[in-house]
Amino acid sequence: MASGKSNAILSLIPQLAGGATVRARVDDLIRYVNIPKDVLSSEPGLTDGDDPKILNLDYPAGVKCLEVYLGFAELTIRPLQLELKGIEGIWYPVSLDYDTFEDVVPLPGKSAEPSDRVCTVKHPQLKSYGKMVMKIAELPANWPAPNGGLFSSKASLETEMAREIRMHRDVVETGLGIAPVVFGLVTEKERGVIGFVMEYIEGVRSFDELKKEGYRMTDEDKKGCRDVLQKLHEKGFLHGDIHPGNLLRRPDGSVVLIDFQATSRVNSEGNVEGFAVASQTNERQMSLESWLATW
Repeated sequence: MASGKSNAILSLIPQLAGGATVRARVDDLIRYVNIPKDVLSSEPGLTDGDDPKILNLDYPAGVKCLEVYLGFAELTIRPLQLELKGIEGIWYPVSLDYDTFEDVVPLPGKSAEPSDRVCTVKHPQLKSYGKMVMKIAELPANWPAPNGGLFSSKASLETEMAREIRMHRDVVETGLGIAPVVFGLVTEKERGVIGFVMEYIEGVRSFDELKKEGYRMTDEDKKGCRDVLQKLHEKGFLHGDIHPGNLLRRPDGSVVLIDFQATSRVNSEGNVEGFAVASQTNERQMSLESWLATW
């Protein structure tokens, strides 16, 4: 069923070698378009303004996902040779298509480029939850590189997203209340699972954001950070990415953890099996305490 939503650039993801991948809604389908760096530099209006060129390309009928190259003289378009696959091995009782979400508003981030990777959203089937947070993977699982190969990073991104959904769900199921509740998966036409939707906590701010605004962490804040990590550790987890951007302060002063893509289960000694350096002791002393000491 058509979404009836307007064409739009949903995200522009810079590539390490230059250029970018654009995720866009064109003619009621989500397209993934690879734009080489020379095109971005020579065509500054390609993704800017009210009517960017990327949304007006002449797509051949029936082609769902395309790889687009702009040559010296003309635009050439060819279908992707590989089927786009979403995140595999993930299940949840609720799965909702990306284009059925409403009021999709990107959260402020470090990049000025358009990105819908982390947004606030609403959904008619989940009205009781009101505003929620949607997080999606950056790239398809098998995005082809211009040289005919595959971007080595994109498979990792999908694996991290799958891991994050599973670990986040496991942490929520501890009943400790130290992570936003996951409400369901986000799917995309022709692809399958691309991410998940979770609880929006009104007024919550990361300590990274608060520091930039001049906020000074109190002793109670530091205790809250230590306590929430200790609770996670007591349940047999290693967060794997503890920093002030992943520890959020509620208006009542309590602390919440987010971003579980690097989270692992630990053995009886508090280590990730086979990686002694990945230990709960190191996470407390080298990760958490090291940045708390800078406040």
